[in-house]
Amino acid sequence: MPSFYAAVAPAEDAANHHAHITILYNTVTFALTTHDAGDRITERDVSTARTISDLARDHGLSA
Repeated sequence: MPSFYAAVAPAEDAANHHAHITILYNTVTFALTTHDAGDRITERDVSTARTISDLARDHGLSA
């Protein structure tokens, strides 16, 4: 799982959009909202979530 997060961090940096991340035992949870839009979910959040899901699959994890 550390290699997965190591892949997510630069993707978030490149998008300049960062998730709230919770790591508990063998589970990683990402929460995304756009602060500038009143903490609502925007296309930017959806795009970042898709990127994170793709990276999870690339690392053999379920998204």
